[in-house]
Amino acid sequence: MKLKDYYFEWNLYREEIIMTTEKLKELVKEYQEKYRNALTDDERQIAMWHLNCYQTELMMRDENIPNTY
Repeated sequence: MKLKDYYFEWNLYREEIIMTTEKLKELVKEYQEKYRNALTDDERQIAMWHLNCYQTELMMRDENIPNTY
């Protein structure tokens, strides 16, 4: 099995395992959907926190953020 099968890869420069860009984009779409379908403020807040984290990581990688709003 490869690490990429689990959406992670080894970063030689930082010597750590990082999430692949494709997986980050999938997570952004997933949490955008969760935010849209949230029924309570707590659910919205949790979804927004995750969404901000994943979008920030994508921006740091100079990637386009998927927009499904």
